[in-house]
This record gives sequence, structure tokens and C-alpha cells, in this order.
Amino acid sequence: MSDIKNVLGKSKEYTIMGEVLVLKPLCVEDMDILMDMQSEKTKVTGIKALLKKYIVQAFPEATDEERAEVGIDFMTKLMDAALDVNGMSK
Repeated sequence: MSDIKNVLGKSKEYTIMGEVLVLKPLCVEDMDILMDMQSEKTKVTGIKALLKKYIVQAFPEATDEERAEVGIDFMTKLMDAALDVNGMSK
């Protein structure tokens, strides 16, 4: 019998601007984010959803208002990490 543990995504640790983050890969529940990122029409929506998911994951105690103020420099580095943990880096 197969063991599902063999096919689960593996978390990775990243240090971004001095913050140590453990990012989990996307899962079946996140397919809408992946699909949006693939379409030219909804690409921005998909990228925004991906970043929001990882900002919430990284800073669960922060308010929505605080998360909305995260700087572009951090978001760019977080995007690179998000793509990497999901095997989509360049």
C-alpha cells in the first residue's frame, strides 16, 4: 500500500530581510491560485493571492492592515521564495 507521506509537499526555511520564515508549498486547496497565475487575464490576481497567502502564513499575528503595508522589496523576495518552495523557480 502506498504512503501518502511520500507525496506531501515539503516545507522550506527562508530568511528574508532578517525574518526567518518556514514556507509550506501550495496544496490541492490552492489550485485556484495556480490557475489564476497561468492565465494572462488573471495573472495579477493569482500573484496577489499567492503573496497574501504567504504573508498571512509568515505573520499570522499581524492585522490585515499591517499585512497590506508590507513593502515591495520584501514582497519581491517572498515571491522568489514562494516560487522556489513550489518548484516553480527559474
